[in-house]
Amino acid sequence: MPKPTNSYILIFMITLSVFSAVILAFVSESLKPAQIANIELEKKKSILGTFLDVSTMSKEEINKLYDSKVKTKVVSVDSKELDMSEATVKVSDEYRKDLKERHLPVYEILNDKGEVEYTVLPFYGHGLYDDIWAYVAIEPDMKTIKGVVLDNKGETPGLGARMSEKQIADRYKGKSIRDDKGNIITITMQKGEKGGGEVSIKAFENEPHKVDGLSGATNTGKGINVMFETYLQAYTAYLNSKLTTK
Repeated sequence: MPKPTNSYILIFMITLSVFSAVILAFVSESLKPAQIANIELEKKKSILGTFLDVSTMSKEEINKLYDSKVKTKVVSVDSKELDMSEATVKVSDEYRKDLKERHLPVYEILNDKGEVEYTVLPFYGHGLYDDIWAYVAIEPDMKTIKGVVLDNKGETPGLGARMSEKQIADRYKGKSIRDDKGNIITITMQKGEKGGGEVSIKAFENEPHKVDGLSGATNTGKGINVMFETYLQAYTAYLNSKLTTK
């Protein structure tokens, strides 16, 4: 039996490579709808998670609750409502634009009467290594934080990545985004950490604009602070426009 020539081997390798590429492309396209659905589900969980515990809820329950309680809109930095769907806005892309050019999603949480119970705003920023983000629920007074969900893409496990823990997010509950004159003011995570849990909350219970920090993760904390300051500035006009209607 004659040995295969170099040209035959080359043709075989090219054919195999093309076939493999086609298969991989097919699999990737087939999985894309499921991947998109999972990303959307995580976003819904984060939005709802700012004001209730969704940890034991099924996918169906989360989707049903979200559809019944959440009204979405997109605004500009000067509070003009834009004629576009929230579903078309990718906050991670908007974050890289100049502040005045960003499209800002708003999620209004409705009660059983159809009234706005909370307003949830998405924040985005950069930590020590990679992207970080948050969803922040504001009470109807447009100044008090109802709850926060924090997450990250690549912070250090056991250090900066702890920002995703509930006990860290709980430190923001009840904090105020307005000073005594009613002006928007950011919430600042402090350097160091007082002990965690209730100890951390108690340490700053009389500080409406400060929360306890992350031990060993100073740069992640700085990233969180820049994120809060930047996006509270971006949403200032919108928050003020709603304050005047109360």
